[in-house]
Amino acid sequence: MATTLAAGDRAFCAALVDGGARCWGTDNGFGQLGNGTTASAPTPVSVGGLPTSDPVTELQFASWTTVCARTAAGRLFCWGRNDVGQLGIGTIGGPNQLTAVEVGASFGVNFTGFHPTATDGRFCAIGSDGISYCWGSGAIGNGSVSGSPFPTPITISAPALRAP
Repeated sequence: MATTLAAGDRAFCAALVDGGARCWGTDNGFGQLGNGTTASAPTPVSVGGLPTSDPVTELQFASWTTVCARTAAGRLFCWGRNDVGQLGIGTIGGPNQLTAVEVGASFGVNFTGFHPTATDGRFCAIGSDGISYCWGSGAIGNGSVSGSPFPTPITISAPALRAP
């Protein structure tokens, strides 16, 4: 039984009550189904690489080729296309990941929530430390237009309030 669903262009994923995730669809050219292959799957297949003792609670497609899942403990895992660093694993231009890999594992930050931007190839997440992190292509908020393949802390400050 599914607890949450996510949809890409030609693929779908579901988080399950047993804590795992399954994906299916007619396009898997970049491994976005997470089952270790690039073959399409007309029925749900298990996503590999996810922890068995830390259930998936949230799924998001950043584009039709990259999927991320957050676990109950706040760990973030992604799989699929990585041509612009959108997996947050420190590489640009690949490799594509056919099973889930932990985002910024050496970074030491758990994520309380995440949300893909409307543009392909960029992710942002809120760390358990309250800091926003973004990674992927283009202007991610770090003062550069070249992006970053690692989760990069982004300073977001509210404007000063003016007295009436």
